[in-house]
Formats: sequence, structure tokens, C-alpha cells
Amino acid sequence: KTADGEEAEREARRRLVEALLEKNEFEPAPSMVAREVAAQVDQTKRQLAQQGMNLSHIGTNEQQLAARIRPQALFNVKAFLLLDAIGNTEELNVSDEELEAELAKNAEESGQNVDRMKASMEKSGQLLLIRAQMREERILDFLMENAKVTEAPDPEPEGDESGE
Repeated sequence: KTADGEEAEREARRRLVEALLEKNEFEPAPSMVAREVAAQVDQTKRQLAQQGMNLSHIGTNEQQLAARIRPQALFNVKAFLLLDAIGNTEELNVSDEELEAELAKNAEESGQNVDRMKASMEKSGQLLLIRAQMREERILDFLMENAKVTEAPDPEPEGDESGE
């Protein structure tokens, strides 16, 4: 797939998840959203630290950053819960064999020893993350195959009803 093709695929998947969330309104546990916000704030701080910077360098503090991140974090948590429920209902899981094959492919691409890479990923918790990402891909593939995707032009903006 071309980069444009991959981008279009990601966008189509994101829109599908948004549409599903609109049809299935629910409020996730505040603690889950708070954890996601905290994780993203930490990640931002780590990325800044790697560049020798901190939050004040980008003109913000933890509270402001958390407030900015919150809408995306809420979306992420809702999407995760929705996809997880669909995955459970449809019994869409990733087998150990599939995980091993993915790890072997990653090791080969990065020129690493697969066992060493796996051991290091197990220690850092990345193994769980890869399996979760693979499962999410599988669930999204399932949804894309079963969605009645219609190619429609973007709607023309009508008047000023957005209140902006």
C-alpha cells in the first residue's frame, strides 16, 4: 500500500469508529479517562525531556496540557472499550502463533535476534501492547469488511449554524 493509501485507510477506520461511537453513546469510568490523560501527559513530558525541554518550554503546565489532551483521551478510551466489546462478541483474538509470526517479522526487519527482542519487550510490557494493537487491527478489519462503506463527497458547509 502507498503512504496515501495507508493514510486513507486510517482515516476511514477513524471515521468508522467515530460513527459507531455516535450510535453507541456511553460514558467510560472517569478513572479510565484519568489514567489515559496521565499516560499521555507523561509521554509528552518524556518526549520533551529527550529534547532537553520541559512543559514550560512549550508554554504550558500539567493542568493545561491535561485539559488539552482530555478530549482525545476520552475518544481513545471509548474507542478501546467499544472495539474490545466487539472483539469479545465476535471472538476476535490474536493467537500465540500469530504474535510469534509478527515478532519474527519485526525482528527480521530491524535485524535483531527474535528471542532477545521478545525478552526485552516482555520486560517492558511492549508484548502486551503489540498483541493489543494486532487485536485492534483485526477488529477494525472485521468492522471495515462488514461496514457498508459508501463513498460520499464531503458535505458542503451550509450557512453558519456551527456557532463559530
